[in-house]
Amino acid sequence: MKVLHVSASIFSPLDEEMHHSKKIWLELAKGADEYHVFARNKTMAFSNTTEGNLHLHLLPRFGKKEFYFLPLSFLLPLYIWLIRPTHVVAQCPVLGGLVAAIFNKIFNYGLFIEIHGEHYFLPVKPGFFGKMHHTFFKKFSKFSLNRANKIRSLSSSMSEKLTDTFGVSISSKIKVIPNRVDLDIFNTVKSEYEIGTALNVISVGRFSKLKNHSNLIKDLYASGIKFHLTIVGSGDLKSEFYELVESLGSSNDLTVLENIPHSELSKILPLNDVYIHYSTSEGVPRAILEAMACGLPVISTNVGYIDDLLQHQVNSMVIDLPYKESLIDSLSILIDSAEQRKKIGRNARLTIEKNYEWNLVFDLYREEIKNCKVGVN
Repeated sequence: MKVLHVSASIFSPLDEEMHHSKKIWLELAKGADEYHVFARNKTMAFSNTTEGNLHLHLLPRFGKKEFYFLPLSFLLPLYIWLIRPTHVVAQCPVLGGLVAAIFNKIFNYGLFIEIHGEHYFLPVKPGFFGKMHHTFFKKFSKFSLNRANKIRSLSSSMSEKLTDTFGVSISSKIKVIPNRVDLDIFNTVKSEYEIGTALNVISVGRFSKLKNHSNLIKDLYASGIKFHLTIVGSGDLKSEFYELVESLGSSNDLTVLENIPHSELSKILPLNDVYIHYSTSEGVPRAILEAMACGLPVISTNVGYIDDLLQHQVNSMVIDLPYKESLIDSLSILIDSAEQRKKIGRNARLTIEKNYEWNLVFDLYREEIKNCKVGVN
């Protein structure tokens, strides 16, 4: 079995950096004779590197935004012709998946398409351009999904949304393969649930408007709770966060950590009292899974497709609009009861061990790719 995995993301060559995705590819490669990855380089250079049966083919970056991958993806047929894969895995039905769908009948490979976010179903960006972005993705996703042999969904609610949006004709192709957590890395589990003089809050995610960190800062101050917030991620909004904190309180109330490896994040998470995910749009975020794996009480907005994962006041606190009021209520419940914090944290860890553990998910993942064949749903 030869697999070609298509991603719009940016990576370094295999011999330069041990990034998290490399471990994922090596895991998937266990089920293949050859596992090829087609993605973008951090530099403006072509690159081909190999490790065992894993081959990483990187194209020049041409800008940070993933949308720049769309014109680059029209080089994909050349790589398909050279590699002659039996299976193609596309992480997006449009960025790479569109070209893979156009050529799958010509080159006769099984096409496995993944869905990871909400922008296929509804506009997640404001204004006219947000609507145009959504219309573009929805239109071309329908074409790709209809030509796919299998479609990966992250949860049962996402599967239902896929069928509602793109038609019942794709329903038999959809397979739920959830996100996963490597418990060999996230093996430090919170044991003490007492709170000190300030509530230590942590939030993980790229610094973007959709992650809603600025409103989280405002609403934490509005709660009147003495807190320290740690934001882990990367992006261009770091200075905005500090300006906001200084205008509302003190710069000592905030720590921003950038480009933290998973091995370090797994040690930082359990040192906090609460994890808050304040995003306005999501799929099933791995950051929540990792916080739960560390036994941390999680507060999350009710967005995306978290229904299979989160149970309110059982393994998490799920908040609805208006977020500020719901956040303050949830914080009050957790602050008032160490027993509640402990119960939610322990149940969160059990949820991950039972349904989202690394080996469990990858066994299913490899099997579904292997069984993805032309003419077989």
